[in-house]
Amino acid sequence: MGIMPLKSLKMASYMKDHVEGIDIPDNIIEKMKAGMDGIEISCEIIKQVFPYYDGIHIMAMGNISGTNAIIEYIDSLKTHDRVSTNPES
Repeated sequence: MGIMPLKSLKMASYMKDHVEGIDIPDNIIEKMKAGMDGIEISCEIIKQVFPYYDGIHIMAMGNISGTNAIIEYIDSLKTHDRVSTNPES
């Protein structure tokens, strides 16, 4: 799965309206209007799909700190998944 953390509402709106093959649902636009940033939204999406994918390709768009935050979040999901599925824990 590939994910591109959106940098701004302006970027999200532009990509939604002008970039072929990119789907940005209206609820994502609304979340950004409400103040959520692209990293938070990316982590929310990753949490929903995490059990179904073996890997996630992060298209960072130059945002190294945001990418690191997403990687740390994914690592926390992996740790939580190991603990919650381990019958000895």
